[in-house]
Amino acid sequence: MVKSNAVKKTNEKDDPPNIFLAARNNDPLELALALQDGQSLNDTEDPVMLLTPIHEACIARSTSFLSAAIGVEFDPWQRDGMQRLAIDHARVEGLTDFSKHLHKLMYPNEPTPTIVSFE
Repeated sequence: MVKSNAVKKTNEKDDPPNIFLAARNNDPLELALALQDGQSLNDTEDPVMLLTPIHEACIARSTSFLSAAIGVEFDPWQRDGMQRLAIDHARVEGLTDFSKHLHKLMYPNEPTPTIVSFE
């Protein structure tokens, strides 16, 4: 069954979508195509680093990708190979809004903390 509002890949090579490239390249369209292809925000690319697309997008500061990913289900508690959560990467990279979103996913019954800057 084909969705009437399905996004079509239009690049010349017609390469299959790659959710990790989408994260690194800040590409929400590639994200949508990868999700349609059955890829997940919980997937890992490297068996040692264990970075998910969300981890990758935080590291790359891919804010358009992260904005598009907000409505997609993923495990905010998934750790990378260094035992870091996506929220750890988001905080290091100064992605305050996405850090708040992750906090709400991780602690749905708690208020979002105020982030204080020590300058």
